[in-house]
Amino acid sequence: MNEWEVRIKMCCASCEWMDATRLQTKRRCTKRRKGVRPCDCCPKWVMSDKMKDVRKSEGKIKRREYQLFLLKIREQEMLEGKEDGRDVMELRAEFESQYGSVYLVDS
Repeated sequence: MNEWEVRIKMCCASCEWMDATRLQTKRRCTKRRKGVRPCDCCPKWVMSDKMKDVRKSEGKIKRREYQLFLLKIREQEMLEGKEDGRDVMELRAEFESQYGSVYLVDS
């Protein structure tokens, strides 16, 4: 677990020494200087800074429905050639009046 009590899987993908390549099936360990699979783990594993920071902020996550709603409106505005689209706060209020909160709620 990291400092924020988020469970981090001990494997190459979460290791400080991982050097990602474009391939998702292969990675390079900079500590052992050899190719490894993403799920591999070794005694030299150290949690990466990215994994240490997971959940550091206590921000809210927007619902996928809201993102799609906003995307649809922005695409329509582009097709119509509008340079200045509707205000995001106006769109958020419209979404909330129809569908509820734009944020996921922890259950």
